[in-house]
Amino acid sequence: MHYWNKDYFEGLQRLGAAVAALWPEYAEFARLQNQGLRTSALATLSRFIERMRHEQLASRWQFVRTIYTQRHVDPRRVVPHPLRAEVILPTLREVLAGDAAPPDAFLWMAHYYRVAALIERRVHIHPQARDRRSFDCVRSAG
Repeated sequence: MHYWNKDYFEGLQRLGAAVAALWPEYAEFARLQNQGLRTSALATLSRFIERMRHEQLASRWQFVRTIYTQRHVDPRRVVPHPLRAEVILPTLREVLAGDAAPPDAFLWMAHYYRVAALIERRVHIHPQARDRRSFDCVRSAG
């Protein structure tokens, strides 16, 4: 069966199921959103954001990595703007400010937030990134 926004709803459902054990509030947001209960979903998301804003960097980074590494899920579609602005973007910035920033953080920041300067910094810090297939998609998207 084909229906409006099918990829979004299926991706959100898969992501909710994948994170349910660690982040039940996000899973509840996904469930409510899939049921069309937008107001309740956004209220649940607000509680989740508030909790995540006070989590340690390691916990927030784990959430960001989980979001961006799910197969067949487009992070731009399943991460509402408040979550992106208040949790994911600050977490990526904090991770990138560290001395040992992982290459994936550069990739995600550059790809999803269109920050071209990060691509050059990533290649400088991680020269092996030039050979990675994932880097090609960032270069073509920028």
